[in-house]
Amino acid sequence: MQNNDESITVPFLPHTIDAKTGTERPSTLSVYPMDQYDPGYDPGYDHGFEDAGYDHTVQPKDYWCMALNVTLFCCLPLGLLALVKSSDVRARFALGDSLGAHLASKSTKTFCYLGIVMGIIQYIVVAVLIGYYTLRIESTLATIRQQ
Repeated sequence: MQNNDESITVPFLPHTIDAKTGTERPSTLSVYPMDQYDPGYDPGYDHGFEDAGYDHTVQPKDYWCMALNVTLFCCLPLGLLALVKSSDVRARFALGDSLGAHLASKSTKTFCYLGIVMGIIQYIVVAVLIGYYTLRIESTLATIRQQ
């Protein structure tokens, strides 16, 4: 792309090359412009994280590994939601939205634990059904053998 000031902006690269001199200079464009970023909540309300003593310079735990295991072994829908929220933790923290990252981390943890509980319930129901139908088939086979 060529601008009016005869500089070439290379998309997706963090620099601009001046066409006249051939020198590089930092680009003024950002991948995530902060003036267009909407965190999705009221920034004036601290949701209890400011008083809780959270370190806003450290990324909160994103529970990605737990979300992946929940997706593969427990409950696919809740696991997928947890994976989306897990990536949201990293994205929000990268944008400087520490509070949003903490909220996303908390919801990721909630989806993971709900998925684990649902997975355990599903495994119990399947085990009971397999046991019931196994006994039923065995009793039917025993009846057929006696005849």
